[in-house]
Order: sequence, then C-alpha cells, then structure tokens
Amino acid sequence: MLQMAVPSMRTDRALRAFNASYGTKYKYDLAAWRKGVNLYPRDCALLDANDGLGWDLLQSLLAPRHIQVDDNGGVSFVNDTPFPRISAYEALKHK
Repeated sequence: MLQMAVPSMRTDRALRAFNASYGTKYKYDLAAWRKGVNLYPRDCALLDANDGLGWDLLQSLLAPRHIQVDDNGGVSFVNDTPFPRISAYEALKHK
C-alpha cells in the first residue's frame, strides 16, 4: 500500500531503507517515520486525504505482531505495541 500511494517509495533502495529503519529506528511508528524522512507533500496526498485515513489504515496494517506458541503447540498472534494490527477483513471495513 505504501508503494502504491507514495511514488518515491517505489524503488528498491527506498524500500530497503524503509525496512531497515521502520522497526529499529522508528519503533513501528509510521508518524515518526514520516517526520524522519523527506517525503514531498504531493507524494503523500493520497494517504493524507480524508483527514489522513490512509495513514491510519497503513499504520494498522504495518503494526507488528508476534507469534506465541502455547504448551500444546497452539499458535496465537500477540499485538504488544501501541498500534493495533488489523486483519485483512477489518482493513476492508476501515472507515
């Protein structure tokens, strides 16, 4: 979604830089990442529309989750960040 909405993110170099810094430097905070990189306002127009709902959706899709395995081998996904991760179904219903 980020690459579709932000033209400057469509290069391999930009994507590698994002992947290298998003979790480690910006702690999965998309607003902090946006402030820390130089994006042209015109590149953000699609995500800025409707009071930034695109950024909100993108943050929810990019929030990390960890896999937790219980004693019986059952798997659950744990969201332990301040940014709740949503499912694909929830993304389709996003505001």
